[in-house]
Amino acid sequence: MGRGGRNPIPQESWLLGEGPDRRVVDLHWKVRSHPILRDRLSFEEQWQESIELPLVGDGVRGQYRVHALLNAVMHWFDRLYGEPRPIGWLLDMDLLRRALSESDQSRLQKLAIDRELSGLTASALGLAKGVFATPVQDFYLAELSAHGRAEKSSRLIELDGRRWRSVWFALSVEPGLRAKVSRLRASLFPPKAHMKQRYGVRSGFGLMLAYFERVWARF
Repeated sequence: MGRGGRNPIPQESWLLGEGPDRRVVDLHWKVRSHPILRDRLSFEEQWQESIELPLVGDGVRGQYRVHALLNAVMHWFDRLYGEPRPIGWLLDMDLLRRALSESDQSRLQKLAIDRELSGLTASALGLAKGVFATPVQDFYLAELSAHGRAEKSSRLIELDGRRWRSVWFALSVEPGLRAKVSRLRASLFPPKAHMKQRYGVRSGFGLMLAYFERVWARF
């Protein structure tokens, strides 16, 4: 369980090799944290269209570019507490968009509409276009935006940066009371190991104050 951020997440970073050949591999048990973005793309369909990555290693496979771009779009909006986004995330989308063929572009549009991610895709690509002059046509974005108006996931655009409303929206779309309680508990009272690493405390009293500070900051 990764513990470096504001909330514990099912992720670990592994270091492979030494020196200039050292690589960092992020292992995710769950790709998406926000409940409204979960399961939009199944592992099976992504694996079925995965591509070989011989420069990384023998037998290593990566995502089909359309799947990679749609995942990058979801990653851009997969946050709750206004954490700063690296500009590299936009650059990733720019480079992926430039690598798409015409048929890939059509596939991206159809898949975004089918998975109800049209509004998010239009917004993220629009941002990339504004920063990197990403070659995406205005009518393409307009068509996606039109479909996105009826998509619940598009609320992430208007809620972006609005911490409290974002938190309550995430709770509202969690399926079932148990999942809602679990999300709230994980946000307010994460494991002690996460708290000690996050707040740099060691004593029991310091840990208690850290929990109090966390709850106060969220309300």
